[in-house]
Amino acid sequence: MMNQIWTVTMNPALDYETSVPVIRSRSKLRCSAPMLNPGGGGINVSRAIRRIGGHSHAFVALGGAVGDEVLSLLQAEGIEAEVMDVNGSTRISFAVTETDTAEHFRFILPGPRLTEGEIEDALRRIGELAAGGIVVFSGSQPPGAPDDFLIRLSARLSNVGARLFADTSGPAMDAILSGKGGPLAVLRLDMAEAAQAAGKVLKDAGDSAEFGRDLINRGVAEMVIVSRGSEGSVLVDGTQRLFCRPPKVPVKSETGAGDSLMGAVTWRLAQGDGVEAALQAGVAAAAAAVMTEATNLCEGADVVRLMPECRVEAV
Repeated sequence: MMNQIWTVTMNPALDYETSVPVIRSRSKLRCSAPMLNPGGGGINVSRAIRRIGGHSHAFVALGGAVGDEVLSLLQAEGIEAEVMDVNGSTRISFAVTETDTAEHFRFILPGPRLTEGEIEDALRRIGELAAGGIVVFSGSQPPGAPDDFLIRLSARLSNVGARLFADTSGPAMDAILSGKGGPLAVLRLDMAEAAQAAGKVLKDAGDSAEFGRDLINRGVAEMVIVSRGSEGSVLVDGTQRLFCRPPKVPVKSETGAGDSLMGAVTWRLAQGDGVEAALQAGVAAAAAAVMTEATNLCEGADVVRLMPECRVEAV
């Protein structure tokens, strides 16, 4: 039986993407028509799952008119959302490409500050909704969220037979790495996050695998994925250390590669596939995502086409 998937986005955004020929100070910059997408890590994981033919539910904290627009965009993509209304307005993220140089600039605003009551409500509702399933927390935490939010969420989910997959950063990642909340089912880190956690540069896939094994031995997670950018990704669990290289693809935007990987890995694991197949699908999805412009994610047809070129090997 397939596990039900819930993604959690506590700090969603309305993503604007536009371009100008050249960015100059003290000038009116005439932008191209903006591309709008619903944003935030968990939302993007749900969008990626949808694009590869899967299904998930999205738990999203939304507020104000911007929150209404994010919800409308989610519904237009066929994603079922459970909304937690919050005070204040959902944030806007604004990205601009300088077309003369292909430089990319991203402006990320803070989200509304959540109260302890809203935090507790979110923990309760996620626990009730996701009993027996998979919960994917991806992205940043909003202002007001405690550093141990994911530890508290992990405890709630453990009590209802649900598994937590996490892809976050900053204090929330630090709290997870302490190992105080018990092992997560899956933890994904990028190269910078893994190097910071390890206290050293992880020079190759072998170093990343050793780092992942250390996290597992310390009870931080049952499975660790370290994304090494264009090199590929490493997956380590209790018995295997795997590395998957991506194919060469034209790169238009690196935004969304990590969320696309997380979506594909989650979907394959939820269906009962093995870790090798999940890693292969995840790396193919990440490669497909960088082929798309702006905040677009992977396209299902590209994932299917690229998968045979993603070779998994022991490391």
